[in-house]
Amino acid sequence: VVKNAMQSAEVVEKCFFAANRLGHEHQENVSKLGVAGACEMVVLALQNHHANTQVVNQVFRQYISLSVEPSNRTVLGGNEASCMAFTLAMQAQLNFPDIVTIGCHAISDVIMGNAFNRQIFTKTGACEAVRAVVLKYPMDLNVLAAASKAIFALSAGTLENKQKFAGIQPILQQAINANPSLPEQVKSDLKAAVSKI
Repeated sequence: VVKNAMQSAEVVEKCFFAANRLGHEHQENVSKLGVAGACEMVVLALQNHHANTQVVNQVFRQYISLSVEPSNRTVLGGNEASCMAFTLAMQAQLNFPDIVTIGCHAISDVIMGNAFNRQIFTKTGACEAVRAVVLKYPMDLNVLAAASKAIFALSAGTLENKQKFAGIQPILQQAINANPSLPEQVKSDLKAAVSKI
């Protein structure tokens, strides 16, 4: 359905909403979605609708769901076209903190355990997109916690990537210092990102 109706943002959004419901806490359905070509469809959806907030919201959620399967990560982040579409969507949705928060989680999940995906995401501007998110929302702890996960994933083992996050370490450190009652997981994510850059 998605492929045949790709030009209709409304249909695409509804299809991915349904796919997200289908895969929620149901690993077998996630596997079936991956086999049925959902990974290719999310990439195609972003290429066609990266500026549509409703579509991107559902597609980023689908990235997270599909990333549970390591074989899906290869399709979601293993080529320049898919990563470029993702980065363009992040840039287009910068004014929507909830969407870029989901996007940062998706970057982290797609890169997990896959150095090649990290390399491709870096090449297509993901570091700069995540840096822009941190600079736009320096006081939003939800955004910063998600961005920290993406920073950690993007910076792992690469000095060049660490340099792309120059100047945002104080923002993350300030979030830690200014919020003594931060949940432990958020504090841990922020500290991990600070230690990487």
